[in-house]
Amino acid sequence: MDYVDATIPIAKLLAASFADVPTIRPYTIESGAKLPACVVKSVGRTTFQVLTRSDSDIQALDLCTDIANFLKRNFAYVEGVNIFDVQLQTPIYPSRNQDTDTPEAWCYLTIDYFEN
Repeated sequence: MDYVDATIPIAKLLAASFADVPTIRPYTIESGAKLPACVVKSVGRTTFQVLTRSDSDIQALDLCTDIANFLKRNFAYVEGVNIFDVQLQTPIYPSRNQDTDTPEAWCYLTIDYFEN
């Protein structure tokens, strides 16, 4: 069975489901991206990071929480991989991006899946 990275299918589901978030990307957020923004990326075989940025620290934290909870509840709708479990690996942490001084929030999720 071939390896499939679930990052792009997860980002596609988030983009379709969070139409009010103008920037949802896999892997990176470009500097100057329209806020609020979200990036999802794999950082291990089953470990994924969700990172959100916004003009407000509260909005960044709320968006990260909403996305993590959405993925926990709706993982069956990710196309291209068979996800069978999503769990928070860490709490959701508020922080600031060092390069842009923009409020952000992040967490790690364990996403267990089979490749198609």
